[in-house]
Amino acid sequence: MIVAFGVDDLVYFLTDKRIDQVRDLIQCESNTSLLNYQFIQKRILLGNINEISAKLTAKVTSRPHNIQTVKPRSVIKKSQFVHQAVFFSKLNSFVNTRKTIIALDIGDCVVWATQHLILKSYQTVIVSNRLGTMGFCLPALIAAKLAKPDHLVLGICGDGGLQMVLAELLTAAQCNLKIILFIFCNNVLQRVIAQQKQMYGTALLNPDFEALAKSCHITGITISNDSEIEEQLKLAFSIKRGPVLVSIHTDPDLYAPMVSWDAH
Repeated sequence: MIVAFGVDDLVYFLTDKRIDQVRDLIQCESNTSLLNYQFIQKRILLGNINEISAKLTAKVTSRPHNIQTVKPRSVIKKSQFVHQAVFFSKLNSFVNTRKTIIALDIGDCVVWATQHLILKSYQTVIVSNRLGTMGFCLPALIAAKLAKPDHLVLGICGDGGLQMVLAELLTAAQCNLKIILFIFCNNVLQRVIAQQKQMYGTALLNPDFEALAKSCHITGITISNDSEIEEQLKLAFSIKRGPVLVSIHTDPDLYAPMVSWDAH
């Protein structure tokens, strides 16, 4: 059974390889205009999403908070790149006790984040979920820090999303905003590749993001493999003033496991 809150694309969670619905759906929305009628709903719950969530949570049997430590989802093989799951496992320890706003862009970075980012009730995630606007992350970061200057404000995006709003790096620098932007760099539009039957127009030519950051008066950091994650995260979080851009080299052939629901 899937309980969905504001999820506009339910195909990956409800269907098998033939796109037949194989799981029950309980859909929770604030009003009927947001309902997805592509699939059969076992129940529809309309109203205040926070109240619905609280009432459903009260009926759930308690179990270990971090299930990943109890039953690992997959065996992570060592490679020359940074594995996103390893990155998030390290990032969690840096944000778990702080008031945090995390802005997510669109693409595989969102899928990895939803599976491996562990947050508390006093932490907030903002994402362009229904519109799916690439390039959302950096402007959202700037706005979030201006609105909540006392919060830790982080962004996670892909290289394709950042390319669409590169000029906003100068905006962040000019405003001297204490934000940290993490970029998954794999030189492709990976989520587009995963959804296309024939690959076309998905390769990206990237700049040296660390050098680009420095030319924009921003601290630039690069993480090339898993062994560098913790040290470079400590460096990123130690910067007291101004924006920080962290370029993370990821494997272009490693896809976020959206379609392997049964394996989890």
